[in-house]
Amino acid sequence: MLLNHLFVLSRLQPAQDPTRYQHTLLLAALICKRLDRWSPGSSWPPTRWPEVQWRNPKPASVAVSTPPPPRKLTPTPFTPGAAHALLIGVGGDLPNTIQDAQGLYNTLTDPQRCAYPPQQVTLLTGPKATRRAILDALAQLATVAQHDPQAIITVYFSGHGVGEPASFLLPYGYQISSLATTALSGQEFSERLQAIRASRLLLLLDCCHAGAFTTIKQAGLKPTPLLPELDKLAQGSGRAVIASSHRDEFSYAGKPYSFFTQALLEALAGHGASKADGYAYLADVAMYVGRVVPERTEKRQHPSFNFSESDNFALAYYAGGAIEPKPL
Repeated sequence: MLLNHLFVLSRLQPAQDPTRYQHTLLLAALICKRLDRWSPGSSWPPTRWPEVQWRNPKPASVAVSTPPPPRKLTPTPFTPGAAHALLIGVGGDLPNTIQDAQGLYNTLTDPQRCAYPPQQVTLLTGPKATRRAILDALAQLATVAQHDPQAIITVYFSGHGVGEPASFLLPYGYQISSLATTALSGQEFSERLQAIRASRLLLLLDCCHAGAFTTIKQAGLKPTPLLPELDKLAQGSGRAVIASSHRDEFSYAGKPYSFFTQALLEALAGHGASKADGYAYLADVAMYVGRVVPERTEKRQHPSFNFSESDNFALAYYAGGAIEPKPL
């Protein structure tokens, strides 16, 4: 065996196989050392070999990739449990406003569409849409936002708005002779909305309806789609206002809904979505409404918007959490 190893060693060059060369050299040295201590009377093989420190060549360095950091979960853009809404359709000489508010209620609370919890959506139409009822509902939303600052709150008003000589929203049962006590002044309405400290709030106004201003005009009031006091509302982060038309325009009724509300319902159903991720975003809704309403009214009505580009938050699901829009 020794001769065999020595023969291999004599034929092997270090450059050819350095590992095998070193191992053979160490083994030969060990055997020679034992033979030097061995006598003819001794047993073979020895019962105990001397300890030898094997010195393997340094292994080649291997590049080890650093594992990627843990994936951070992106917050869900929309959570149904955080969604609340107040929908107002005054009725009276504008009966179609009741249908508008009811249609929006149906879309928001449909589990296959926006998926708002029904108990978190307040619908005030006709005789229920009084000044007192509206103020109480706004106060309730302020309480909701106080307990959940991350709440998503939508307020929708369909009815008359007047801007001169003073600005008012006209609820059910308003009296021209006593607007201060039977209507909602622009200042009071704006203050009530500002008291809602939610991180995301959208105001939708479908006002200034064409063909229903006889009483208002006789009283010397000028209809308006957007109260001037509400301009300040959208200046804060997470606040947005979408009105059905410009200040010098009317809002037109359609069937079964007004042109503005019909476009709004379509946008909330995923029409005009910029990406198929299942969410109806503020900017997508505004852009869709702003595009189709002028097309359908022969450019007589142009919705107006007031919000910051950085506040493009998700208003709702558009298909109950699915990504494929459902037809209306």
